[in-house]
Amino acid sequence: MDDLVGAFFWLFIVVAIIYAIIYVILFILLVALAVVPCIYMGWRLQQQLTRRYRVTLISAATLMLVGLGSLLVVFALVAEFDRSQQYYPWAYLLTIPIFLCLATATLGLWGFVKIYPMLAELRRTARASKKSTTQIQKVNRRIYRLNQKLDRLQIQHGSLLKQRQQAESQVWKLCTEVGDNRFRIAQKERLEREIAQSSDSQLQARLTRLQSSATTLAPESEIEGWLLEIALIDRQSGDAYSKWHSQQQELARLEGTKDQLSQTQARLAHQVKEARSALDAVRAGRIALN
Repeated sequence: MDDLVGAFFWLFIVVAIIYAIIYVILFILLVALAVVPCIYMGWRLQQQLTRRYRVTLISAATLMLVGLGSLLVVFALVAEFDRSQQYYPWAYLLTIPIFLCLATATLGLWGFVKIYPMLAELRRTARASKKSTTQIQKVNRRIYRLNQKLDRLQIQHGSLLKQRQQAESQVWKLCTEVGDNRFRIAQKERLEREIAQSSDSQLQARLTRLQSSATTLAPESEIEGWLLEIALIDRQSGDAYSKWHSQQQELARLEGTKDQLSQTQARLAHQVKEARSALDAVRAGRIALN
């Protein structure tokens, strides 16, 4: 019997010790949950006041109002406890975490508002720079496709295109360097209309007749001969020269657009760099909260 009583006694002691340890651990956890956030928020507030922001008279008055507001909140809580006939004197301690939370949030929001115009300008410029980069990539893809088309035309009709260019140069030279320019150009346009209405066999016959002439050709006949050769080349190549010429013009236009976009991109990149440097400089210093 004595052994049984002794066993129950020691069991009671062990259970009591376990419960005491549990309560101590819970108390430590509750204290940690209350104290650690306060320590962290106090450290954040100290960092804001000493490193990030420069407190002015207006911001100091604002912090005082925040502290007063924290007290009013706690007084309201205590009054609520009094109405419920429960008194919690520790409720006044809530002033500290409430003040720390509101003060750090107020200073952080104030600082963000101060640098927001710089942030907005940086984001706007960065978006414009990204858009310019996208446009350059699109132009590069179009230039690549055009170069492929030009390469295919060069492979299929390279010799004819070369002959066509030479004939075009000769016609231009005869129209601008020999005799009356306006007369030569008018004659060229008239011959082009006649040639457009002729068949391939008729064109070839006229060209053969001119080439077989024993005498030196007059400028008018030379222009006609070159125009006949141009017309035959165009019909033989499926108007490849017109396609090649229009694609060359499009390529030149795209190259010009690319140059303009590249200049814009370089300018925007410089603006982004300057805006980021200015923002970093402001953040590195203490922002005046006024």
